[in-house]
This record gives sequence, structure tokens and C-alpha cells, in this order.
Amino acid sequence: MGKSNKSPKDREFSLWCNEKNHKFNAETFARVSKKCASLVHANDYQGTINHPVTEETFNAFVLACQLKPFKVTITNAFELLELAQEWGIPSLETFVNRYISQKGLKRKVEDDYLGKLMTHLEDDNADVSNDIAGIARNFNEYLSDDRLVQVHPEHLFKILMQAENRRINPQLLIDFVMKLIENEPEKAVPLCLRIDFDRLTTEQNEEIFQCREIHEQAMGYFIAEALSALRNKATDDLTANEQRYIKEIQDIRDYLTKQRTVALAELQTQFESETKALEELIEKQQNQINELKQFRDNAREEAAQQQENFKKTYAKFSTESERIHGILKNIKRMEKERREKIHKLVNEKSIPIKQTVDEKCAEIISADKHKRDLMEKTVIERRDRLLQNHEEIKSMVNTFDLTIQHIHERINETRATVAAKIVTDHLRHDQFLRDVDRRFDVFAADDKIWNLEVDQVINAENIIRKLESKLRTTCPINVNHEIKTSTDAIERFASLFTRKKA
Repeated sequence: MGKSNKSPKDREFSLWCNEKNHKFNAETFARVSKKCASLVHANDYQGTINHPVTEETFNAFVLACQLKPFKVTITNAFELLELAQEWGIPSLETFVNRYISQKGLKRKVEDDYLGKLMTHLEDDNADVSNDIAGIARNFNEYLSDDRLVQVHPEHLFKILMQAENRRINPQLLIDFVMKLIENEPEKAVPLCLRIDFDRLTTEQNEEIFQCREIHEQAMGYFIAEALSALRNKATDDLTANEQRYIKEIQDIRDYLTKQRTVALAELQTQFESETKALEELIEKQQNQINELKQFRDNAREEAAQQQENFKKTYAKFSTESERIHGILKNIKRMEKERREKIHKLVNEKSIPIKQTVDEKCAEIISADKHKRDLMEKTVIERRDRLLQNHEEIKSMVNTFDLTIQHIHERINETRATVAAKIVTDHLRHDQFLRDVDRRFDVFAADDKIWNLEVDQVINAENIIRKLESKLRTTCPINVNHEIKTSTDAIERFASLFTRKKA
């Protein structure tokens, strides 16, 4: 109870005092208080001050624990010092001690309870319980009173048992016990049960061990008294814990209700945001489909990007769905644990309350299940539409690829035909003067022309020759003009040869 998985920065520390619950920032309180730090380290964010504290003193204590300006006065100095010692706040303890020293303050004792006890001990029928309680409240001051050594061991032990509800100065208690061992060791024997042996020096340990009364005196009675006192203290602690747990159960119920409301609101906001993002994504994909008709490379890149976005979106929805299921599972588990704890605390007269709680829990579970089913149905519908859009886009991209490939093949055929035509036309009138066997080597070089292969150009030339042959057959040449052209060519060749020879 009173535990959480959150860090101290996000938590509040509940401190019960004077039957009221006071909230502190856990991180700040743990920084100044050793006791609070140990509780927070154990993941416990609640503490209790079991004795009454004046409002003036507690207000100063609260401000000091929050690192805010506070005021120490003559009336609250000693009580504030006790709180600082109880909660392990060295800075506050030093500050108050300095104030007490500067002002020369002495703790006011309203009544001399030790003197009254000494007087009442002379009467066997006198009630000394009030005297013992009064001495226990100011036990640290009475430890330095020489009259305390005159008190009977039984009463000394009872005083010590009651004083343990407050902070006892361990060193003062050790000094008092060692003084008793020197003067009246039989009185020191029962008190040795309550001292802190870790604080003893080697000489003090040896002195206690060598004390004959420690080994000889029967301690059964005092052990029984100690066990009885511990049992009473445990009973008081159990009662206080029971009240604290009841309050914590109510706090947990309120906290779960608030967290459930916040979680549902966050999920609704997130769902609307993601729905809007999906609609924008669909619109963007439609625009990209139109652009794919003109830009092949951009279309492929955008399609790959959209596929990646779809995978991320689908993974995000899957993760979110798993997280929602986990939250609902934790809520059901926590609700089950809460019912079991409430069942242990209530009695037979709380049946109407239990029935009301069960009905409310059933309504909450039904509402949560209905909302979860609606959300799951919506997510599945969105996912199916996205998958269908993805398949349509993929089919269109494949169609575009085939069309573009066919266009490329036609372009390459056209390029080969043009290249073959250029070669044929260029060598048409020089075919008797040139060696044309290597006319296609230009297409075999590393720096290819139009990325054409030799075979493509040769095939294109064959097609051109077939076409020209059909044209010659269909449209024959004028014979006289052809003879004259041949004669002129021979004469030019002969003239050229004659000029070179001369």
C-alpha cells in the first residue's frame, strides 16, 4: 500500500499528523529527510507522526521540508527539534540547535514528574502511571537528572518502554546506563536490553561483559515486560496501519477512476489525430498516383516510401492495440486485487456497500469492453482499407512498368533503324571506293551510341534493305540516267587517278 512505480519527481509523499493527511513533494522531502529518503527508496510514499504536534510547530516543519522560509520561535524550538531528529533532517536540527544555543533556551517542564514519582513510590497504593508517562515525554532531559538513578529498576524499565515512542538520544542513554553499572549495576541490567551496542566503545563493551550482575541476575521478568511493551506497541501500530490502509484504498479507488478517465481521453484524442493523419496520407497517395503517369522514377521511389510508411503505421497500430490490451488487463488485475482487499476489511453489515461496488465495477467493465470493441473494429476497418489501397497502387505500378518497358523497346528499335539508315546513306555513293566490312564497328566500341548493340543495327539494316528492294521493284530506275551516272563516276575516278599519277 502507498507504493507506486513512478519516480519521486512525479509523486507526492503523504504525511499523517494530528489525524490529517498532508502532501509533500516526494523528491524535495527525500532530499532533506533521511527517513523520507529511506521510505521512498523502499517505494513507500507515506509516513506517520504518531504523537500530537502543535500547529505552529508543524507549519514550520512543513515549510522547512519544502525548502521554504520558516520561523523558529521560543515556543516551538524544542518541539521542532524533536521532529527534525525523528525524521533525520540534519540541516534543520543544526539550525534549531544553534537558535536554542543563541537564545539560551531551556526546555520548560510543566511539572516535576520525577519528584512526584519519588514521592508516590513511598506509598505502595499510589498510581504512578501519570508520573511515568510525564517522565517518558521528556526522557532525554531526565537522563541527566541525578535523581533518576534512585528509581526502582521496574519503573525505570517502564519509563524506557514508553519513551521509545519518541526519539531517545542513544548516547545519553548509554551514559546513564554506564553510570548505573558503576554505582548500582543491578539497576542497569534490564536497561542494557534497550541500548545500542553498536555505539559502545571497546572499554564500555568490556565493562558490561565483566559486570557480575549481568550474568547472575534473572532477567525473565524484564524480558516479559519488554515483550509486553512490544506487543502493545505492535497493537497500536496495527490500529494505525488499519486506518491508513482504509484511507489508501479510497485514494487508490479515486486514483484509478481519474487515470481511467485520463487514459480514455488520451486514447480518443490520439485516435482522432491518427485518423486525420491517415486521411491526409490517403489524399497524398492519390496525388502521387497521378504523378506516376509522367515520372516513372519518382513513382517507384514514392511507392517504396508509401509502403514503408504503411508498415510503420501498421506496426504502430499493432503496438497501440497491444498497449491498450495491456492497460485493460492491468486494470482488471488491479480491480480484482482491490476487491479482495476490500472483502478482507468489510464485515457482514457492509453487504449493501459491496453490492453497490460490484454493480459499479460491472458497469465500468462493460463500458470499457464496449469502447474497446468499437476502437478495435474501427482500427481493423482502417487497416483493411489501407491494405486494399496498397494492392491497387502496386498493380498500377506494375502496369506502368510494362508499358514503359514496351516503349523503351520501340525506342531502341527506332534508334537502331535510324542508325542503320545513317550508315547506309553515308556509304551509299562510296561503296566501290571504301572498305565497308567494318562499318558496324562503331557500335561495338565501349562508348556506345544510343546504347545500341551491333546485332540491333544489322537487323535494322536488313529491314531497310528489304524495304529498299521492294521500292526498287515497285519504282524502277531510268536506264539512260543510270548509265550516264555510272559513266560520270568512272570518268571522275579516272581523272582522279591520272592526277595522282602525274
